[in-house]
Amino acid sequence: MMYGKKQRILSLVSAGVFIAALAVSSVHVCVSSRGTKRRVLYFHTFDSPSLVTEVRRMGAGAPQGNEAAFVDELLLGPSTYRYKRLFPEGTERDFCFARGGVLYVGLSARALEAGHDTDGVKEGVSLLKKNIRRNFSGIKKVEVFIDGRPAYPDARR
Repeated sequence: MMYGKKQRILSLVSAGVFIAALAVSSVHVCVSSRGTKRRVLYFHTFDSPSLVTEVRRMGAGAPQGNEAAFVDELLLGPSTYRYKRLFPEGTERDFCFARGGVLYVGLSARALEAGHDTDGVKEGVSLLKKNIRRNFSGIKKVEVFIDGRPAYPDARR
């Protein structure tokens, strides 16, 4: 009889600890993700021609604008070496602004250089446009400029 009572108390304490841990972790997730937006970044992989995704949490209301902050994240590249960058390392965003559903993105001349860890300029421009359109529903068209000149206007819009 005493054994059953100890087991019941142990079960209740274990359940209480589990519920408390669940509550604390739920509060932590809610508080830590406040002010951030879930963004999905698409990259090519070295292993196959298919696209892979990375999920990142980005601050909402970035001083330079959400779209510009997103472009900066894309230019930083993937978080793993198994994925290809869109443009060579060191490529910078010169400008990024939206007007009437069109996003204008200017990249530095470094984007034109060949890189061993990229697919090429045309593919990078195409994937940049795809990333932006999939993450910003208000953007219907993306115009990319490299070194001040239009970059592959026929690349997938």
